Amino acid sequence: MKHKYARSLCFLFFICFCSLAIAEEHECLEPYFYRVRVDSHFFSIDFEMESDWYTFGEIKKASFGFRAGYYLYNPEGKYRGYAFSRFFCLGAFFNWAAQMDIYDEEGKKIGSFEGEKTKEELIRFQLMNEEEEVIAFAYVDATGTGVSLVEPDQENYTIAIFSRDLSVGTQDIWEAHVYDPLAVDPRIMKLFSAFIADHYR
Repeated sequence: MKHKYARSLCFLFFICFCSLAIAEEHECLEPYFYRVRVDSHFFSIDFEMESDWYTFGEIKKASFGFRAGYYLYNPEGKYRGYAFSRFFCLGAFFNWAAQMDIYDEEGKKIGSFEGEKTKEELIRFQLMNEEEEVIAFAYVDATGTGVSLVEPDQENYTIAIFSRDLSVGTQDIWEAHVYDPLAVDPRIMKLFSAFIADHYR
């Protein structure tokens, strides 16, 4: 009985450690889950990210401005990076055509994502690393309530799934299930999930 209790306690510590590692942008080999809760204010929009175990941080977006910008903060409120839309792109008029560059807290580019419509009229985003290499495709479903992130060279391999909570009174909540934590930088994953929660609600 004592051994069973000890194993359970060790597993609990492991889960908490993994959540902390992900929240601080360190590597974790275990899949993780978080919710994106959208809270709109007059001058800004807040995206609170949390699971049942841990707070994953927050993203803030100004409600006014020529270029859309999302600012990432860790659970302690420390600034960790931002995503900014590019000038003169169709994303100013169509969500599916958004083009955003992502930088760390020191202004170094760590990635980007770009939207497009495929020949099949599907909405697809390309997520890229700092070297402009495509690391994931993100397909938005026809209803705008689900997004699937897949490997670019093996599209039957799922990296993550975002789904909108359709329960009554929870229209501004999205859920993120990340199955391969090493495929996409957690900062890119969080900023992209905030963009999805912002534009598909």
